[in-house]
Amino acid sequence: MFLKFDIDGDGTISYTDFLNSAGKECFPKEGLYFRQDVALKKRGKEKPCTNESCFNPQVGLSDYCKLHIKIFRDKGLEILIQIKQGLTKKNRWDQFLKDITAEMKPGNSPETVLIGVDTLYSMLSKFGCDLTDK
Repeated sequence: MFLKFDIDGDGTISYTDFLNSAGKECFPKEGLYFRQDVALKKRGKEKPCTNESCFNPQVGLSDYCKLHIKIFRDKGLEILIQIKQGLTKKNRWDQFLKDITAEMKPGNSPETVLIGVDTLYSMLSKFGCDLTDK
């Protein structure tokens, strides 16, 4: 009888040996039950994307899914490129950068400073670039 349970023939009956010999007959749906249980717990913790009619899970601390984060990032980059192209045509890009840099507090590097939306809008309107919802 020992040989029937010792599937791999190593002289001991391990958990894997037991599962492969009699375990599946004793508890046939055990694996299925636990897989479903984990999926239900995981599903309960995830929140859907905040974007209307999107049910993909949020990413990290963001309120949006991977797709909408990429869409917003690409749109923001597109807007910045249009601003740069518009100011470069008017030969005002360098002055715009100097004015933005002047708004930063002393001791902070450009990579670590965020400029408020209101400040950005006022700087852009000063240079004749108005952002619209288009």
